[in-house]
Amino acid sequence: MHTSFAFRLAALLVLLGEAASTIALAEPPAQIEYRDSARTSRQDTLSCDYAGPGEAYRTGDSSIRYCGRITASGIDTVRSLLRPGDRRLSISSAGGTLDAPLDLAGLVRSNALTVDVIGPCFSGCASIVFISGLQRTVSDEAVIGMHNTSSSASVLVANLTAGNPTGASLPLFARSQREHQLYQLSGVGLGLLYEPQNRIRTVCVKMERTDPRTAEAVVDIASEFDVWLPTSDQLKQYGVEFSGNLPGDLNEAVFRFRTAVGSDSPTPKFVQAAGALQPLPDLLLKRVPAC
Repeated sequence: MHTSFAFRLAALLVLLGEAASTIALAEPPAQIEYRDSARTSRQDTLSCDYAGPGEAYRTGDSSIRYCGRITASGIDTVRSLLRPGDRRLSISSAGGTLDAPLDLAGLVRSNALTVDVIGPCFSGCASIVFISGLQRTVSDEAVIGMHNTSSSASVLVANLTAGNPTGASLPLFARSQREHQLYQLSGVGLGLLYEPQNRIRTVCVKMERTDPRTAEAVVDIASEFDVWLPTSDQLKQYGVEFSGNLPGDLNEAVFRFRTAVGSDSPTPKFVQAAGALQPLPDLLLKRVPAC
């Protein structure tokens, strides 16, 4: 990761569920733990490393908690923990790579789980897993943050390639279709898949390399901000119904974030703007030039 044009450059492994530059950390192999717990919600939030290795465990007769990055092995652990009658998945996560957030969302939907956000929930956690809940709640410690999705990136890539994307970028478009299906099933407006990319003020995009681990194209996106913090009203305009209260302003959001992760941890460059949403957010992305 590096800066360019005085903007933060987000190198995204085509899922674009990774959090942007200041919070995109190298992902070690997930170490998943199982443990029963009777801790309080606030204690769980304070001890839940949202950007660390995946950790899943039961917290009650019908609840599972997930902390950390969303990975295939983490999803396998959630699947192994699920029991008939489970009702809730509580989560604090920086997001995940490739199909992982969508796969976790599939588990949430197939088991009709409520999604409880108990701390920072960014990227694929916010745009995918939170959306997938049969019902949704946010705690007093929750921060919902969005930036890139496969859908918004696919618009940028299609524009960059004059509508002829290479084979290495085709998985991105397949994930975009999965995102559309999830939003339609969840009754959420598709514009929310594109709005965050506009809100973080994307400046330019390039696609010049392939990840040797996945053989997928890497999309580099330069934006002025890392994470958009939608207001409750903005989410509800897109049909995202939930109980609880999101931060009332940017100061409260930063306070919640630092309370959850510690004052010494780097704080993403947040942007929060109340007011009307863009009527055609996907079309606006077609104006983003190549870097």
